[in-house]
Amino acid sequence: MIEKFIEIHLSLVKEVEKLPYKRYLFKKINWRNRLIGITGARGMGKTTLLLQYYLHNFKTPQDCLYLSADNINVINRGLYNIAEEFFKYGGKVLLVDEIHKYPDWQIELKNIYDSFPKKKIIFSGSSSISVLKGKGDLSRRAVFYNLRGLSFREYLILCLNKQFQPVDFKDLLKEHIKLADEVSYQIPVLKYFREYLKYGCYPFFKEGV
Repeated sequence: MIEKFIEIHLSLVKEVEKLPYKRYLFKKINWRNRLIGITGARGMGKTTLLLQYYLHNFKTPQDCLYLSADNINVINRGLYNIAEEFFKYGGKVLLVDEIHKYPDWQIELKNIYDSFPKKKIIFSGSSSISVLKGKGDLSRRAVFYNLRGLSFREYLILCLNKQFQPVDFKDLLKEHIKLADEVSYQIPVLKYFREYLKYGCYPFFKEGV
């Protein structure tokens, strides 16, 4: 059964490895934690973030495996059973996407976490009430992060393939005129800002550009 999941994993990785950019949250997450939850609205890039973690840290899915919790094979086989088999054969990290679509996901994650103390689980889910409720059961174990929509800076980076460094809020207050002039000199800011307001919050906007 693990072989089927490996095939899916590899096909998804082929698409993600073409992407040159990582969302802001990638650098903020403490990946050393053993149980990490990533929440966010649909289309924010949670799946991509999970697969980029794999690409950044591992070479084979035998060490770090991606699963989508809404896959019928995952539901039928059982998340705990899959984790048990994967870890038994040397797996180190399990990446579980769409966790909110899996029945009683809080219980299974807790059991996996407690049963395999040397292993790691990173999961993602919607910002819906079901995931937020799950925090109560996992609050002493999991560290949660929320992936928001693209900032205007991220939007520009994706559009122009050009780096724009983040600006500290204090510096923005002091040097806002100078900073605005510097950016306006490089690009037609208002043009891109109008586009951003129209459809730029979601990373997949590039598919239509």
